[in-house]
Amino acid sequence: GAPYIGGGVGVRLARWLRVDLTGEYRFSADIGAVDHLELNLSNPDGLMTASTTYSGEHTAFVGLANIYIDLPKLHSITPYVGAGLGWAYHKMDDVIISDPGSPNPQFGEDKLSFAWSLMAGVGYQLTDRAILEMFPDNANLQRWIPMAQERVHYQGLPARICWLGYGERHRMGLRF
Repeated sequence: GAPYIGGGVGVRLARWLRVDLTGEYRFSADIGAVDHLELNLSNPDGLMTASTTYSGEHTAFVGLANIYIDLPKLHSITPYVGAGLGWAYHKMDDVIISDPGSPNPQFGEDKLSFAWSLMAGVGYQLTDRAILEMFPDNANLQRWIPMAQERVHYQGLPARICWLGYGERHRMGLRF
């Protein structure tokens, strides 16, 4: 297989609904295949065989628009399902078809095709759960985090650790 690189940007539209756009580039990969055909058409000479060998290089770029539905949380684990639609651009270079009965033609072909994906997985929200588990005796923190989860849009770890004391902050920093 060839190496590839990809990335995406997304947004949460509701507490349970996310969308994103992704792109992926697959670097050049050598490909090869062989067709083999055997026929017996009551030939007095016996079995007829033919084979064709294909070789070349393939690169691709895939772009998808994806939608995800977050299912109900189980503690800090959020299962999700999703689907995506988009396109794939395939580039074939240095394609060689060798057939014993033909003069070895060479060609390259670029093709744009429909692409789709189906996804399922789990997400894990580390920060809030980790803070609550690390400091079970901090009553203010145990009250603040659940209230913030309901009423304050998530702003990252720095907004959550404001309720930690200095000794607690360094312990939390060492964990992350």
